Amino acid sequence: MPNVRHVTAISARIRKLLNPANPDSVAIDDPVSKYVLGGQAAIDAFVVGVMNRYPPFQRDGLNLAPGDVRKNPKVYHLIAATVRNYEKRGWIVKW
Repeated sequence: MPNVRHVTAISARIRKLLNPANPDSVAIDDPVSKYVLGGQAAIDAFVVGVMNRYPPFQRDGLNLAPGDVRKNPKVYHLIAATVRNYEKRGWIVKW
C-alpha cells in the first residue's frame, strides 16, 4: 500500500519552518523572502538544508534540490514543489 500524506500536513510543516513563532500568520501567497532573508542563495539553502532535514520531512524522504523551486518563490511554490517531490517518489498526496 502506498504512503499517503495530506497537503494540509505538508503546508503546516512548511509554515512552521518559515515562522516557528506564528505559523498561522504565514499566507500561501507570501513571498518566501519575507521569512528567509538573504536572497535566492538563502532560499536554496533553506530548501536543501532546512526543509529536507526537518525531521518530519526527513522521515518521509524529502529530497528537494534548489532547481525544484522557482526563483523568487511564494509559499505556495514551496508547497507545490514538495507535493511534486512526494508524488515523484510514489506517495499519494491528498488534497
